[in-house]
Amino acid sequence: MKNSTFQLQVVTVGHALFEGDAREMSCRTKAGDITILAHHAPLITQLGKGGIRVVDSEDKEHTYFIDRGVLEISNNRAVVICSSNE
Repeated sequence: MKNSTFQLQVVTVGHALFEGDAREMSCRTKAGDITILAHHAPLITQLGKGGIRVVDSEDKEHTYFIDRGVLEISNNRAVVICSSNE
């Protein structure tokens, strides 16, 4: 699939947990679990306590645990601003 990645930032107040191209991101929203792929529809939602699973452009998997946060998706870019319990 052409351009099967999206730009992803997962940041806390103190630092960036992940910045770069991703193939997939899964997380828990207040309404339930969600998986983000390239060219996802625009969305703003609250995130609940749990894990954020990221598959980067090299197919390496990363997992981050958060207490809460906000996810914004637009223009093939996703930004997570969260409080991390790592």
